[in-house]
Amino acid sequence: MPLDNEPLAKQTHTPRQRPSVLNPNLPRERIEFLLSDAERELAVETFFEKVKEELHIVPAQFSVREYYQEKALIIDDQGERSILNAERPEHPLGKCQASTALLAYCLVSKYTDAIPLYRMAKIMDRNGLHISDTSLARWMVRLGDVLEPLYQHFKTHCLSGDLLQMDETPVQVLDDPSHKGWMWVSRGGPLSQPAVIFDYDTARSSSVIHEHITTFAGRYLQCDGYSAYAKPCAVQNLTRVGCWDHARRKFVDAQKAQPKQPKANKAPSRADQALAMIGKLYAIEKAIKDQTLSERNQARQTQSKAQLEKLHAWLEKHAPKVAKDSHIGKALSSGTSLSVMALMVPFETSMP
Repeated sequence: MPLDNEPLAKQTHTPRQRPSVLNPNLPRERIEFLLSDAERELAVETFFEKVKEELHIVPAQFSVREYYQEKALIIDDQGERSILNAERPEHPLGKCQASTALLAYCLVSKYTDAIPLYRMAKIMDRNGLHISDTSLARWMVRLGDVLEPLYQHFKTHCLSGDLLQMDETPVQVLDDPSHKGWMWVSRGGPLSQPAVIFDYDTARSSSVIHEHITTFAGRYLQCDGYSAYAKPCAVQNLTRVGCWDHARRKFVDAQKAQPKQPKANKAPSRADQALAMIGKLYAIEKAIKDQTLSERNQARQTQSKAQLEKLHAWLEKHAPKVAKDSHIGKALSSGTSLSVMALMVPFETSMP
């Protein structure tokens, strides 16, 4: 443990092995380069040798499906005529020219790949499909109503666990460059089957948080240091759990802001020491990530707790020695608050 002027242990990084682009689980197509008949006549025998592999893509292809419904003319015993229609599957949007596959493509493109609808319309236009972004927007709005029961099911599942993780991020509203909305992301549910839900709101206030977690019956809410989380946690008697990634980020910023020193004379700064100590907490989690919940709990009791107590003591010692409005001052303040919060939370088997 590097404290104060103790030298930092040299960190070695093992380069990550990138997975092969040519995934063996992808569908494979055999293409053969054939000899001519004249060349083959000269051979005692012929054989094939694999000489190359290349990754191939079939771009999105649009087509028109024509549906024909079989009908039968029925004449009953009284000579009355009637038409019997073959069963026809119900479309989620009723009379809509888009197939369910195209609607799913648009949903994934917009909400997973972040492709705006106007760009999607241009992509379709290049393929000879003239659909306005207004029409695409109508589909998205109507699908929101159709998928509402599925969203509510996911939300109920997400709020059913003992731990809920929340964060918010700004979202630019295209029709009003001066305004930003907020995407609230929640992750929770049973540890064996977690779920993630996204909620958009125009505000970033505690009332939004309270509305999202009203039906949460668990005990722990993990979030960053944003003050708006305090009141909803108090109202619902939730234990607020911090996030070391957010605290660590402030020390990284402090490290970048510190004056450059010659490597030969460089002593570890406070930011360097803090990052090294936080790194030891990360190393413990990395070592136990594949263990059972009870094994992880035991490791946290015997290793993480002791490391956290050392880190907390170090933070409390150094926080008063620096300017509060400096990069390192803000990092030390954030780290101290988080370590206090972390030491108040019992290490339990219900925590992931």
